[in-house]
Amino acid sequence: MENIIKFSYNWNNKLNCDCFTTIRFSKKYVNKINQKFKVYLKDKFLFNAILLKVKPFKLRGLTDWLCFIDTGYNKETTLDIIKKMYKNIKDDDIIYILLFCRVKQ
Repeated sequence: MENIIKFSYNWNNKLNCDCFTTIRFSKKYVNKINQKFKVYLKDKFLFNAILLKVKPFKLRGLTDWLCFIDTGYNKETTLDIIKKMYKNIKDDDIIYILLFCRVKQ
């Protein structure tokens, strides 16, 4: 089965970079390090990328630094965005920071 990761929005224009992060609530990526993913923005295929790292965090453990890199917003605004995307998420829930690198053609 093909690995796919979808984005609904290009936060901080990160999908224009060679390497980028994404914050996800699902642990389904934990065992997929070094695997290739098809990256989509909405329903449009953009490029292939390799998942390099997956780092677990408690939601409340996010820092301004991580949030600014990932979304372009501070921690408070990023938490508001995440809580709108994942309605039942709690501050002690584990989220994952994924690091991808674009596959050069």
